[in-house]
Amino acid sequence: MVEVQDAYYGYKINQQVNDRVAWETARFVSFVTLKGAGNKKIKTPTDLMKFEWENETAKKGTKGNKWTKEEIEQLKQKRPDWFK
Repeated sequence: MVEVQDAYYGYKINQQVNDRVAWETARFVSFVTLKGAGNKKIKTPTDLMKFEWENETAKKGTKGNKWTKEEIEQLKQKRPDWFK
């Protein structure tokens, strides 16, 4: 029974990955189409739409997952020697 459960979980994970790829492909095609039409306001595909999994996987402090002011203040209180 464990093998059946593992196969099911593997299938579900594979479906999630395929769904993400399809959504990101659609977003990129839309981005290229809009850029080709002369839209200067959109700089990256994430300007069109952000997906919830991008915030989960992006490292803290990167463009996809920026530090908030509250988080920076908490870090300053925990580690004042980091901000000299």
